[in-house]
Amino acid sequence: MAFDAEGFDRAVALPPELKVAHIREAIEHVEDRATVRMKPGKLIAVWRVDIPFLREEDWKYEGSKAAEGRGGRTHTFGVKNPAKRFRDSIVYQSPRVIISQGGPVLAS
Repeated sequence: MAFDAEGFDRAVALPPELKVAHIREAIEHVEDRATVRMKPGKLIAVWRVDIPFLREEDWKYEGSKAAEGRGGRTHTFGVKNPAKRFRDSIVYQSPRVIISQGGPVLAS
């Protein structure tokens, strides 16, 4: 992965209408808005954006464990082999964040 100074890997294929500028705007929007809504005064940093191209065979059904008549039934879908499917789809990784002890941490 070759990230530029802004944190973008321009070698990752994007859908034709999606541009790096759109991703940058979305990141700025989330960081600005989420700071107010989640924990006032706390920094929210988008540290990674993945844009995978998934096919039907990549999805797996995860049935609900809730019983009928007791709060509804939620049906969800997950991705089979997420580490493999997302490995080559990292479009953005913040240069302000490093991975330390298995998790993202703001760089000093």
